[in-house]
Amino acid sequence: MTTPRATGAPLTGGVWLALAVVYAAWGSIFVGIKLTIQGFPPLGSMAVRFLIAGALMLVWVGWRDGRGAIALGSVHEVNVATLGVLLLGFGNGGNAIGQLLGVPSGTTALIVATVPMFVVALGLFEGNRPSPWSMGAIALGVIGMAILVGGGSGAALPTTGVLAVLLGCLTWALGSWLQPRLLRPENPIATASYQMLAAGVFLLFCAVVRGERLPSRVEPVSVAALGYLIVVGSIVGFTCYSWLLGRAPLNLIATHTFVNPVVAVSLGAAIAGEQLSGRVLAGGLVIVLAVVLTIADHVRRPGSAASPPAETR
Repeated sequence: MTTPRATGAPLTGGVWLALAVVYAAWGSIFVGIKLTIQGFPPLGSMAVRFLIAGALMLVWVGWRDGRGAIALGSVHEVNVATLGVLLLGFGNGGNAIGQLLGVPSGTTALIVATVPMFVVALGLFEGNRPSPWSMGAIALGVIGMAILVGGGSGAALPTTGVLAVLLGCLTWALGSWLQPRLLRPENPIATASYQMLAAGVFLLFCAVVRGERLPSRVEPVSVAALGYLIVVGSIVGFTCYSWLLGRAPLNLIATHTFVNPVVAVSLGAAIAGEQLSGRVLAGGLVIVLAVVLTIADHVRRPGSAASPPAETR
């Protein structure tokens, strides 16, 4: 399948609409998680999110493309389960735990924006030598994180919460790095569906081990937020992302990596009442600049290790 980048064809209105949906859907999931875990246990609610979304998407693919599209070999089973646990189990589970421990949703999104830099660092194990741009991006990312977590104006971030989010970033980067190296079903939506189901089972197990219990009463806003995560964050967002992969240049699609934190910070302030301290704004600006450098390096060197990771939010 050729892309507009390869053919020089103009981008359609559908491409811009789908890109806007990805910006909104994946930029808003952080405040969606915050509102969800105000009423539901963090790991259990994320398990329900992925189990329902994965099952619905799998049924849809099987109905549309036939059973062959969702068939799994034994190697596929192991691979999609591994990717699901790394990308969504630890990745989104870490986000939920981090926010439960007090990391604001907007700040969580800014920390998650460092994932492409983790991917560049993982490329070192393959002998890839980062360009000066990539090294500069990594250095800026470290500086941005130090500003976010360090002292200065505004309340300090909880260390354990930040570590939980960073663990999710590391496993997300590891899963993104492994994904193109592992055999998976050809249908990308089927692959994502199985990853969601694997993550859901893993998170449900973790919720039981953690001793999570359903509350006796849940506010409607938390129920609505969980439904939003299932429908918009998982199903709509990933469907649009998959559709874009065959119709738009990767460097354009990858802009969501630095647009999502801006959306998340704005929604966190507008909906969740999160304060934008000078430290958060300064650290966030440095991190976004680092991500821009990472994406720009990919544009300059399309085959480089700095290629932004595919995401399944």
